[in-house]
Amino acid sequence: MNEKNDKESVNESLLLLVKQKFPGEAPEEILDLLEQYGISPHENEALRVRKCIVHLSNGKKENLPSLVKQAKTDYRDIIVAAEYAPMAPNDAATSLESLADILTQSGQQEEAAQLRIRAEKLRKES
Repeated sequence: MNEKNDKESVNESLLLLVKQKFPGEAPEEILDLLEQYGISPHENEALRVRKCIVHLSNGKKENLPSLVKQAKTDYRDIIVAAEYAPMAPNDAATSLESLADILTQSGQQEEAAQLRIRAEKLRKES
């Protein structure tokens, strides 16, 4: 596939997503707003970030400018918010306990105890 075909398929995938998430809006207007991200050389992963912005917008056009602004500040925040689901408190507690076990084995009992306290609080909250 040449570069032009890659770009066309990329634009097509974003266009399809925009049409799904913004059924009552003109896709061109949404794409114009999204294309404000990716202009500067430091604005990485333009397609991925634009898709994340679409997901985070909840289909509301008025949410796009602030999301684009945030992406321009630090695009990683947009990616994390869109692609990584928050961990349930019980799962977080289990992860903290596993980390505490590792710290205990490496002789870091004080740090491990702190993590176990946090894990216990999380379990009580859930």
